[in-house]
Amino acid sequence: MRAWLLPIIFLPFVLLAAPPKYEAYSVVVHHIKKFARTQIPKSGIDWKMEDYLHYSDKEPLNFADKFTLFDIGCGTGCIEYCLIDRTSGSVYLGMDFNQDFPNDYHGLMGLHYRRDSRLLVVYHATGYEYPVHVSYYVWQSTNMTLFATNEIRAPK
Repeated sequence: MRAWLLPIIFLPFVLLAAPPKYEAYSVVVHHIKKFARTQIPKSGIDWKMEDYLHYSDKEPLNFADKFTLFDIGCGTGCIEYCLIDRTSGSVYLGMDFNQDFPNDYHGLMGLHYRRDSRLLVVYHATGYEYPVHVSYYVWQSTNMTLFATNEIRAPK
């Protein structure tokens, strides 16, 4: 009688067992003949990002069909990203992450994404220490939603 509860209880564990796949968040890729001019925000943006956006109009499409996703580092281990909608020119400011990976870590780093998917995978760490965090974000119309975060622990 309570057997129907088992799938509900164990479903979250099954879903988190394997990392999300790009294909699970696929989008149809369209040809965009002409990019809209980038609409640089008047506030909420630092000088480095603003400077980059002034020269971003010809950057290629690389995320979720119609977006250009790019990241900028501060030079001391931090990184921030931004999305430009190439059909409207709208800019969506992303988050910033620490990129201070442990010295013995030789795995993936930074932001990983594809043009045919809404999934953004971020590898980040703080203070040159484990764990390394792997965060999975999904683009939802106007913002990124955190789907899951896994940890890579120090080798034994």
